[in-house]
Amino acid sequence: MSGHFTTRNTVSVQGNQNQWRQAISETYFQLDVRFASHERFEGSLNSWQLGDITLSQLQSTPAAYLRLPQHLQHLPGEEAFLLTLPLDQPVAFSQVQRQIDCAAGNFLLELSHEPYHFSYAKANRLWVLKIPHPVISRHLHLPERYVAQSWSGRDGVGLLLQQYLHMCGQQLQYNTDPASRQLMGKQLLELFTHLVQQSEQRLLSPASDTRRAHLQRIEHYVRHHLDNPDLDPHTVAAACHISVRYLHDLFGDTGTSFSQWLKQQRLATAHHLLSRPHFQQTLAALAYQVGFTDQANFSRAFKQAFGLSPKEVLQQQRAQTT
Repeated sequence: MSGHFTTRNTVSVQGNQNQWRQAISETYFQLDVRFASHERFEGSLNSWQLGDITLSQLQSTPAAYLRLPQHLQHLPGEEAFLLTLPLDQPVAFSQVQRQIDCAAGNFLLELSHEPYHFSYAKANRLWVLKIPHPVISRHLHLPERYVAQSWSGRDGVGLLLQQYLHMCGQQLQYNTDPASRQLMGKQLLELFTHLVQQSEQRLLSPASDTRRAHLQRIEHYVRHHLDNPDLDPHTVAAACHISVRYLHDLFGDTGTSFSQWLKQQRLATAHHLLSRPHFQQTLAALAYQVGFTDQANFSRAFKQAFGLSPKEVLQQQRAQTT
């Protein structure tokens, strides 16, 4: 089974938007779509059934996709996950109290049965795998743990998965054999499983449920206290009932220090908030909200991390929405 939709076939702005919403909902699940430019939106969507999973290729001008609480009141069918690979531009994503800016070339996992916000500020191309919960659960234990996480598609297994996605896209243009398509789906899922397991081993080596639980508790605490400029290893360790030495040991396994990771969380959250439509705060207030006590230091760190200053990101966002 294959599907194809393009806005080029619509004759009005309203019809353009409504048909895009319908195509998105039919391919994935019900989502509220908000358009950065109501007059100039363009998009195309191709999808193929690969056994138990669906592969799609989406291309559009800037948009935001919101899974809202009302979408979850009468849920048809079973839970599903979306594995997304943005190709041209980063995407801002938030779900289950996590915010992430997924770079182009990295993979991101979303869950259908929790509200979320997914957006990109410039025209983008994306590969998306829709994987039913029972299918992914046969490969990954408690796959919900991996929601709002990203994996590099630039090297190792991630690069292999990205290359195989492109190859599948080329083959599917003319290959209609159900057995071949089912094999493609199986291999894509196995590559993703291996990517997650390999990354987890790297993050938690030596791996243990205890270490994983401590890292998740640390992440939860930090995300709820980012506005505290005095967050430090002593504060976080005490709140999570572990020693400072053990905290540093946990992050030693990740290849980064706690301080570096904390700074990344502050900046990623700031970028996510700036990228949202109708951002109203001052940049000084935003800096304080994510735990910086000085706006100048915040702006320097932000530009070093993303290549643009907070003011430039905000100007881009407002230009897209006017």
